[in-house]
Amino acid sequence: MRTYLKGLATIVLMLTATLLYAQRNGEVRGHIYDEAGEPVAYANVQLMGTSRGTISDDKGFYSITQVPPGKHMLAVTFVGYSDTTASVQVEAGKVSVSDFRLILISIQGEEVTVTAMARGQAKAINTQIAARNIKNVVSEQKIRELPDANAAEALARLPGVSIERSGGEAVNIKVRGVSSNTMFVNGMRLDGGLASIGSSMIGSIELSKAFMADQDADVLGGNVEFKMREAQPGFKKDIWVRTGYNGFTKSFKMQDVSALLSNRFFDNRLGVMLSLNYDRKNRGRDILTAHHQTFRASETGSEDILPVELTSVGLNHVENLNNRFGATLYTDFQLEDGKLYYQAFFSQRNSEHMNYTNGYSQATTGYSSYRSKGISMNFLQGVGGEHKLLGAKIEWGVSMSNRRSETPESLGLSVYNPSGNDAGAVGIDSSTTIEEYISYATHKIEWTQMTNTSYTTIEGYSKELAAKLDIEVPFRMGNKIDGYVKFGGKVRDMKRGFDKWQKGSSFGRHSGEYLGDTAMARLPDFGWQYTPNTEFGFLPLAVEPYAHDFSLLGAQSWFHTDFDKLEHVLDVCDDMLFGRMIGDRDDYSNTQRNYAAYIMAGIDIGEFLTFMPGVRYENYEYNTTARWFVQGEGYGPYETQGQIGDTTAGNVNKDFFPMVHLKIKPAKWVDIRLAATKTLTRPGFGQMSPRYSRAKDLTQNLGNPYLKPQTNYNYDIHVSFYTGKIGLFTIGAFYKKLTDQVLTYQRTIIDAEEAYGLDPIYEGKQYIQPVNNEWPGFVQGLELDWQTHFSYLPRPFNGILLNMNLTYMQSETRYPFYSFYKEYLDEPPYVINVGKHDSRVNKVIGMPDMVANVALGYELGGFSGRISAYYQDKTITTAQASNKSEDLDKDALLRLDMQLSQKLKKVPGLMFYLNLNNLTNNTDRMIMTYHPEKIAREEVYGVSGDIGVRYKF
Repeated sequence: MRTYLKGLATIVLMLTATLLYAQRNGEVRGHIYDEAGEPVAYANVQLMGTSRGTISDDKGFYSITQVPPGKHMLAVTFVGYSDTTASVQVEAGKVSVSDFRLILISIQGEEVTVTAMARGQAKAINTQIAARNIKNVVSEQKIRELPDANAAEALARLPGVSIERSGGEAVNIKVRGVSSNTMFVNGMRLDGGLASIGSSMIGSIELSKAFMADQDADVLGGNVEFKMREAQPGFKKDIWVRTGYNGFTKSFKMQDVSALLSNRFFDNRLGVMLSLNYDRKNRGRDILTAHHQTFRASETGSEDILPVELTSVGLNHVENLNNRFGATLYTDFQLEDGKLYYQAFFSQRNSEHMNYTNGYSQATTGYSSYRSKGISMNFLQGVGGEHKLLGAKIEWGVSMSNRRSETPESLGLSVYNPSGNDAGAVGIDSSTTIEEYISYATHKIEWTQMTNTSYTTIEGYSKELAAKLDIEVPFRMGNKIDGYVKFGGKVRDMKRGFDKWQKGSSFGRHSGEYLGDTAMARLPDFGWQYTPNTEFGFLPLAVEPYAHDFSLLGAQSWFHTDFDKLEHVLDVCDDMLFGRMIGDRDDYSNTQRNYAAYIMAGIDIGEFLTFMPGVRYENYEYNTTARWFVQGEGYGPYETQGQIGDTTAGNVNKDFFPMVHLKIKPAKWVDIRLAATKTLTRPGFGQMSPRYSRAKDLTQNLGNPYLKPQTNYNYDIHVSFYTGKIGLFTIGAFYKKLTDQVLTYQRTIIDAEEAYGLDPIYEGKQYIQPVNNEWPGFVQGLELDWQTHFSYLPRPFNGILLNMNLTYMQSETRYPFYSFYKEYLDEPPYVINVGKHDSRVNKVIGMPDMVANVALGYELGGFSGRISAYYQDKTITTAQASNKSEDLDKDALLRLDMQLSQKLKKVPGLMFYLNLNNLTNNTDRMIMTYHPEKIAREEVYGVSGDIGVRYKF
């Protein structure tokens, strides 16, 4: 405690001395604009001959404090624009004003039109150059001029970002092949995924890849920051309307409407910016799945590559309609030396699913269907302020977030034909194709019987209240050394929960639940029929025609359920539906508290060197109430299905996180950045839960509340070259060491009593639990990025813009698993299969070897266009299988997109545009790693596009 007080007193004395010293000097401030009068953000402003300098903010405003009295020269640089200098006279205790107007680099004598895409690219480049840490940027102009489907699609154009898609639309990202990633809106943390965030809802996006002490430590891949800029003077309106077409569903149910309104009031002191959007997307798709496995044990263990055979095939037809609503509000009130602000971010996605699956096994064919409606809502709001006090910069904020996901209705029915597939009788071997396998099926409606039906509702929520304070105080030591000390803290209070409720019954005449008999008695005219084996037939609930087109293998999707009829039957027989205890086993409620404090510094030694050390401390506490569940043999009423109850556990994690950054600038046009940081990845809520579940076959599945968080040691080196004509070229390398990785370990119980303290009846049964991997892993890679525009070339080539990036990655970790091998004996049975705990080395799950982007843009007059290519290499998805032969990869993907727009000179502000997505009509495929000719999953979603109009005035 005494040491802590001494340290605090030292900081206070240092800051007091710095503030008193600042009063003996003056301040230079002003605004920077481009030729169009737009503010220039992130321009570098340098007091020549000293180490004093700063960066302009989003309004183009800059301020340099502690400037000695006298005459000075200011230099302003902004890549892509000509350098500008000006003389300024500074007096002690007073403010001198100097504004700048920058000119785009071009052929001397030629008139230059500053286009939106060129301005946006220049802003992105200079934001990266000016940043204290290593980051990539998507500019607001790039997002709004040629918009992507959502925020995840926009992020996918940055180096090192790989994506996960659903229905052709990006829903999640991984940065440098790994997650977790944190997301913020103007410094306030946003919970949930990216799928609900439309591109029209956001300004610019910044992705930090090397982390600083003033950022949350629970991050591995990247820190995503959505920026909302302040309103500019004058009433401004920007309205978009577009309609789209989905080539897979042959549907025009693709609409998008958005409006951006802004103005300033009371002598421009109060600014209001409001964004509203609605979009409707048809994300229908067909999905093929195939399961392969080996049928003999390895001779030498898990390293043998054995032949595989088909065991089942699934054809899944999905009808999916998403409606997304969004609104953002940003208000600011300008003070004499700072501002106050309020911001709110709201997004909601309503989805409707109709899912029809044909499942083929070697003897039977199943036909399951379900209909569901889902709602996902995110609401974030907060207040904050930025102030200057005697040269110190103070920022504070209080935010509240509420995220809720609901499935208010999910209705499902399973039916099957017990003799609907002759594949087993015909004979299956490693050469049998998927087409041959499903050709053995016999789709006979009269033999197809109903089994189980269910209603399910799901609700999940997360709430957070957070507050933060950051104080940054500049200091100066002589004429060549200056910098800042920054310190602060953050408190987060979080609550999360999940609740699932399910009721259902069985149509089976021998199930003991009598739903079928009751339905026949109450609805005698419904057309009920028995199958030849005297079960309830599916015929009265089948949609005609019985066969529907399927886009793969020339196959068809059979026997879709008429949900309106099914719902009518269940309403009439509601008293025969029983609550399902198994639906309650995953329920939980969770409280978390996170306290953080940090201190860091930035030390500039002339213009050559910047050293930024820092350390962060975080205290993380959590308590969880979950369910223990033991499944019984009973059917019917809830209480006969087993036993269930609550269980509670909690834990506390504390740690320090050192962060060190170094920036070396040997020349005006190059800088070298190095970073060494420590972060963590906390386990998921289900993994930390004290949950316990035991199935009928005695398989045990449980959580682990005493998991340690994964600790990440991150090392980066980036070299950037930038001039007006080159643009920005960056080459970087990174290395991440991952310790205590959290993974799910499935093992077969050996020595139940001695090793697990269990009854001998559990011998040979499955035991599934998340554990910390005892072996560390690593991720390493190389990133190349080039951004430039050719405004210095003669017409018409001066409208070309180019963005190219390539990321090459490698990873390695060791996965534990349970394996079998053959042991030879001298007496019968001579050969036995023996199990043992084992491990093997593989890649980190979800990390591709390569990600590449090329985007070629062109602007001429009122025309803007961009064609972009995205390539993602193979990605391992299953690496822990006890049999290496059954590992799975997500196949490589090459995707082409195109965006075009045209402004009309006769109607200023009016623009038409066209977007085309997935021009190559590629599918998302999963293949077997060591049998790449074997498909495990393939998703077809087709080409899509939209055409629209924009009016900006």
